[in-house]
Amino acid sequence: MANETKLIGHKSQREALKRLFTKGKLPSTMLLAGPAGIGKRRVALEVARSLLCESTPQYGGCGSCKTCHLIEIGNLPDFYLVECGDREHWGTEETKGLLHALNLTSCFGRGRVIVFNDVEALHIASANALLKSLEEPRPNTWFILVSANSSKLPPTILSRSQTFFFNPLATNEVEEVLGHLKDEVEGLPLSIAELVLLADGAPGSITAIKNHALAWMDLKVSMSAIHSGDAQRAASFSAELAKDKENLAEKLKLLRIYARHRMYETPQDPLWALCLSNLISAERLIFDRNLNAQYVLSVTFLNLIAKGTLNSFTTLTNSATLLERIVV
Repeated sequence: MANETKLIGHKSQREALKRLFTKGKLPSTMLLAGPAGIGKRRVALEVARSLLCESTPQYGGCGSCKTCHLIEIGNLPDFYLVECGDREHWGTEETKGLLHALNLTSCFGRGRVIVFNDVEALHIASANALLKSLEEPRPNTWFILVSANSSKLPPTILSRSQTFFFNPLATNEVEEVLGHLKDEVEGLPLSIAELVLLADGAPGSITAIKNHALAWMDLKVSMSAIHSGDAQRAASFSAELAKDKENLAEKLKLLRIYARHRMYETPQDPLWALCLSNLISAERLIFDRNLNAQYVLSVTFLNLIAKGTLNSFTTLTNSATLLERIVV
């Protein structure tokens, strides 16, 4: 089917949805949960086409009728795509207005589908209004909630949703997706292998990858130098990262990807596994516990230094006197 070739990966989840659709047992509220950028929103559109296609009922829709086309461009009266992160267009009043309009008769009679993308970003007042609609579902009305962090959703919404968990795409699937994005990645100073690595199973983040291509090249040089024993670079690099507060979270993600890659590449070197563990802890300490970013990153990078620069290496959870133990 034409539509299936556009959507790569998630075969088991889509098969489960297809079985429910074929039996007429799709739940009125579905939660598609998993990392950002892996294609959950596309799966939501696939389910919407299945339910609203004006041709012979089939999972994914026919892909060629007027209804399928209007869903794809977001212009079908019985289909609503709410971008919850866009507060300018989907504030509390707009969301409440949409939910109230569901009491009216559908335009084409097949029912209505409402997709809440990034649903965890809903304002609390909007979430409460949504909950009321989920508690009193109307016939032939389906809600598809798409979330990259379902743990942030109110338990009441979670309890009324049937959850489908999605995993990052496999390497070959990411390569296939990037093959369809040649125009977007052309000219980047990165190889296809590096792009696949940076996608980290979520090729939908290609925009972020493009924006941080130069940062990736710099961090590779810096991390290699630190691992080789450059303590001065460890100090200066941690200071550089700490100053760039706006992009720090994204750069920490890139650092984790690089550390994990080096860990698999050189399994005999325990420092990369330690570095990965510390980078994971670093994000929590910096953003959740408000610890000084430069200090936390200095500890992380100094632990990466090989050739005995430290008396012994340690994790961030046991690093209170780390800086005092540097061998001068």
